[in-house]
Amino acid sequence: MTPPSDASTPGDGATPRHRAAGTALVLAGAVGLLLAGAGAVLIRRFEGVASGARDLGNFRARLDVAASRAGSPPFRFAVLGDVRRRVGSLAADLSYLRDRGDVAFAVQTGDLVAEDTPERYQVVLSTLRRVLPGFPLLVAPGAHDVARGGDSFPLYVGPREAAFVAGSCLFLVADNSAGNLEGERLAFVRENLRRYRPEVRRVFVFLHRLPAAAAGPGAGDDGELARLLQQYRVDRVFCGGEDGFRVTERHGTSIVSNGIRAVGDGAAAEGSLVEVEVAPDGVGIDRVTVAAGPTFGEIFDEVAIVHLRPLAAEWCGRVAWISVVVLLAGLALRFRFDERPGPDGRGRHRGARGASTSHGRPGRRAGDLPVAGREG
Repeated sequence: MTPPSDASTPGDGATPRHRAAGTALVLAGAVGLLLAGAGAVLIRRFEGVASGARDLGNFRARLDVAASRAGSPPFRFAVLGDVRRRVGSLAADLSYLRDRGDVAFAVQTGDLVAEDTPERYQVVLSTLRRVLPGFPLLVAPGAHDVARGGDSFPLYVGPREAAFVAGSCLFLVADNSAGNLEGERLAFVRENLRRYRPEVRRVFVFLHRLPAAAAGPGAGDDGELARLLQQYRVDRVFCGGEDGFRVTERHGTSIVSNGIRAVGDGAAAEGSLVEVEVAPDGVGIDRVTVAAGPTFGEIFDEVAIVHLRPLAAEWCGRVAWISVVVLLAGLALRFRFDERPGPDGRGRHRGARGASTSHGRPGRRAGDLPVAGREG
């Protein structure tokens, strides 16, 4: 009686499981490398949104661009209200200015960002580049812009104070984010008024906080600023930091409060933009209502720059190395337990090293043939 043939070796039973495990490791490694590659692309995509880019704000080069765009009267500039987390309102204002096409530059009156972090400024920079690239946007620092010491502000926006002359007008961006102007902050305003007032026809000052001079006597201790405004015949003071829009006249100076006012659930903003027309014979202001809401671009920038990019920067390299190791381990496992054809053309698993499978009776080689008519 012929005994049953041994069709497998001890190593062959585990081979399918090993090959499946190797396939899973290969797939896991490939997915990890794809994720690492996506992270690298994300980092590369926003690496240009970095400190020193000088696309925005109070850098000398941007002031020169603003002055050259203004030229001689008549010309127009705009004043933008608070932005904070409502990046959609900034995008809407910039889109309006882009469509209008005749505004030389704009000044944002503080609280440009909700948090004084590099990522928040990078979102603003990305919005500016996407909606209105190359447009001069100056910033009077607000409380939120310098809440953590203001380290990011000079990197992304430039000096906290700025002064330039355009079209026979002096433009002064001052810093009263901490309260009343005093010390060096007040001295900056005084020295520039003293230097430029004799040679310009008009003076515009931009602040974040509403000066106490706008509220009358006893409102606060900024009497020196009020004296300077009157002495040097400042035409307009623009400020943000308060809700709504109002104009106050004090000693020949119009103080324009241009704070943002949320409508409904905050998805829209009213009165966040003021157009100023400087003509040879006077100055006119026009309040513009701009409805704002988040778009896909703002949402993408917010998520990608504030959340995903720092995560990618921290984990991209680690994930790549781990994925390479997992991928190589999977390939090794697959190769070790891969299927190889036997000498007779029939399938044979290569199991444990040295193990083989033969078909026939034990003790016989595969090439032996039985001899007919002979007894065993």
